[in-house]
Amino acid sequence: MRELTIGVAVLAVCAAAFGDGPQQIVYRGRITVDAQPFDGPGHFRFALVDADGEIVWTNAAVSKDDGIPKTAVTLQVKDGIYTVVLGDERLGMQPVSTALVEQADALKLRIWFDDGKHGVGRIEPDQPLTIAQPASPPPDLNAQPAVAPPADRSDLILQELREIRALLERQARISVRDVTPAPPVQRPQPVYVKLPLKEGMALGSPDAPVTMVEFTDFQCGFCRRFHEQTFPQIRKQFIDTGRLRYISRNLALQFHQDAAKAAQASLCAADQGKYWEMRDEIFKHSNALKPADLAAYAGNIGLDVQKFNACLNSDAHMERVRQDGADAGAAGITGTPSFVIGKSAKDLLDGIKIVGAKPFPDFQAEIMRTMNNER
Repeated sequence: MRELTIGVAVLAVCAAAFGDGPQQIVYRGRITVDAQPFDGPGHFRFALVDADGEIVWTNAAVSKDDGIPKTAVTLQVKDGIYTVVLGDERLGMQPVSTALVEQADALKLRIWFDDGKHGVGRIEPDQPLTIAQPASPPPDLNAQPAVAPPADRSDLILQELREIRALLERQARISVRDVTPAPPVQRPQPVYVKLPLKEGMALGSPDAPVTMVEFTDFQCGFCRRFHEQTFPQIRKQFIDTGRLRYISRNLALQFHQDAAKAAQASLCAADQGKYWEMRDEIFKHSNALKPADLAAYAGNIGLDVQKFNACLNSDAHMERVRQDGADAGAAGITGTPSFVIGKSAKDLLDGIKIVGAKPFPDFQAEIMRTMNNER
């Protein structure tokens, strides 16, 4: 039986692109097959997973049968070593969103490999990533590493680092840091967007001075983290006190197979006046979102399950879910959770875009700045 292993240490380097557009991660790895370094063209499939093992990005659309990306990326492997730019659309990959790059300390890389002879096999364990979005030029990769490598491998490692540097120089928008800890980095400049204030599930006074629109995905681990850890504080301090109008909208990511159906389920619950209760139930059980599971959650919160199932099976709210996604895309929002915070208005919200499950103080500061006209 084939044995697949991967080794990454000093050779693993990750990088994030500047700006708010599609992001890229440069990954350097080593692979062996049956204890021998693989050599030649290899066929790889990649996924980024969160701390709960939930897939948050894949290089291509996934198969409904096994959850593996349908399309492989062919890379040249020499002496077991390969380099890949995740999110590189020239290789046919889906872009990596800003939200994932900013929260990448909690991510791992999942890899499937096919040597062309034995079929697709998953490499275990998933590989941890350390990613930054620096505002300064790349460090000198020819500098002495913080921990000197073994003497019999130093020449090889220096050569590999020089190759990485050459790769990054060809990627004009990419900046890189070594796997050793980096100093604190500057945050990117604020991004302001205009978002139509269309129909959404709302909490708080219609007369609140500030409006916050959320785009969420019920299969997104970071969305669940925000819902459990940060949202209760926002609700207590700002929504319940009449200072914030909070609107929830859906952004069901393509690689989350059950996200669109879960979004519809939340809206079917809203038809019976229990959107927020259903939202709690779905996030509580976000690893089990098949129609039968959703029907059980509907029963848990006291919905008329027969009416709920009729709504869910009819796809009555699918167009609304699609429209939410289209509005998000038009505002440059591609990842979840994402938010827009601005002065309350009738038809158009002109506000700052915030990407990711930030801690409560970040949201608190931005809400107060908006309230005090300090933009």
